[in-house]
Amino acid sequence: MQPIDFPDLQVIESDLHKVWKEYSNTIQNEKPHLFNIIANRVPKLNNETEIIIEIFSQSQESEIKKEKENILNYLKNKLQNSQLKLITSIPKNNEPKITEAITVVDKLKAMKLQNPAFAKMCSEFNLELI
Repeated sequence: MQPIDFPDLQVIESDLHKVWKEYSNTIQNEKPHLFNIIANRVPKLNNETEIIIEIFSQSQESEIKKEKENILNYLKNKLQNSQLKLITSIPKNNEPKITEAITVVDKLKAMKLQNPAFAKMCSEFNLELI
């Protein structure tokens, strides 16, 4: 979907949330991993043109970056604002919950953070996925 020419309208956060959900539904079958990331996050407007999506892992950030152009084109067209930018943010104090983890690597990291005994056992028995 290519952006079209239109006057840049002001983006309202509730409209952003609606269009974000619509986009996630369009990729549900084709890109289930990205769907899980997007469907479980609520985008925030930082200012009139910056959309921030908080994630908790580098693997999620990588998935979003792969599709960033498609996501932005969809948002720009539906919200009629060609100036939109998508920014990913990984909060430093963000400890992932096991239920939020998407990949096996994310789940293992979350389990190690939440259970030091598990982390020690993994280290002792050389149980690493990477």
